[in-house]
Amino acid sequence: MMYSVLHVITSSAWGGLELYVASLIKEQAAAGQSCAAYVLPESRIAKELTSAGIRVFHAERCSHFNLTDIRRIRNIVHTEGFSVVHSHTSIDVWPSTLAVLGTKTAHVFSVYVVAMPKRDPHHWFIYRRIDAVISSSQHTNDRLLRAFPISSKKFHLVRYGRNWERFVISTSVRREVRAQLHIADDEVAFGVVGRLDPQKGIREFAESLLELSPSVREKVKYFIIGARPDADQDMNQWLAEFQRQPEIEGRLTVLPFQEDIVPYFNALDSLVLSSYREMYSLSVIEAMSMKLPVIGTDREGTPEQLGLKEGNSIVAERGLLVEPQSPKAIAEGVELYVQNPAMRMTHGEAAYNWVRREHDMQRAIDDVNRVYSITVGRRTAEPDDSSLSLVIPRSSTNA
Repeated sequence: MMYSVLHVITSSAWGGLELYVASLIKEQAAAGQSCAAYVLPESRIAKELTSAGIRVFHAERCSHFNLTDIRRIRNIVHTEGFSVVHSHTSIDVWPSTLAVLGTKTAHVFSVYVVAMPKRDPHHWFIYRRIDAVISSSQHTNDRLLRAFPISSKKFHLVRYGRNWERFVISTSVRREVRAQLHIADDEVAFGVVGRLDPQKGIREFAESLLELSPSVREKVKYFIIGARPDADQDMNQWLAEFQRQPEIEGRLTVLPFQEDIVPYFNALDSLVLSSYREMYSLSVIEAMSMKLPVIGTDREGTPEQLGLKEGNSIVAERGLLVEPQSPKAIAEGVELYVQNPAMRMTHGEAAYNWVRREHDMQRAIDDVNRVYSITVGRRTAEPDDSSLSLVIPRSSTNA
């Protein structure tokens, strides 16, 4: 059964979170789901959804507790008859929860970033009334169960969905892009994809070049893909100075943000996820779909993505795990892959098979719809809470 869904995402940014939510809404609509979105009128996601023929309603979003947004969402739900409100940021949780208070409309919340504990009284009141929480990682759900005042039955694992049509492995594209990037046939190319945020471990990735043995260093090329001239100025300046060191001359290239990353994945031999902490990386999913093995930091959901084997501190099923904030640890992973091309191939094949199965978009849509079904059924069966007192207890407990 399909449900009518109002997605609430009042973010003005345009990053991985917004890209994914936009793609999910488009795919749901293409599958026959009745969808609309509550968005900021001038936001990129509003423009993307409008151009795709998705109905949008305009938000105000001045704060977490905005009476205008609460009233607007409540009125839209009542007038349009939406059976589910699906919120996508921690700010959107507030008006969404309060807008459906006392109704039979279910509230589903998707979590995309590492969440802080929500057990103080005012969060207790809001979060206990969420009908379902979705994340793409079991590690995240386990952590959220400790952080949120919500019962375990409301947590659901739904892997990020990807439509694989544009993720095409091509030897001709590989040759063309590697020639443009001056990567020789016998060189091994490693890349980081993402904004130049220090928390992404960009500096540690670059510095790992200096930790490589000279014999390995002369066989590798490093790429940082995602620089924006109008932002990240300090990191851009540091990288420009770092690149001038004679030991690494010609070995590190910084590329701008790419709307289409697929050609560059074709050119690379391995993705490096050097983030200090990463809940569950979309770039890892996409790289794996191109048969790229991943060197990732051993934090948050990355071990789950790479398939960590017990009793082995670095070699996982689909990649290598290294300590965060350590150029030396990244260098050790790079050296292992350079010296073991068969391992790279084995990990790449395992990554491809796993991600194409676990992160298929149709599977994600089906799984999300099952969450809607469970929560709508539960919400319909529960007593109306419109007369609940707004008195908040001094201490919180699990539902």
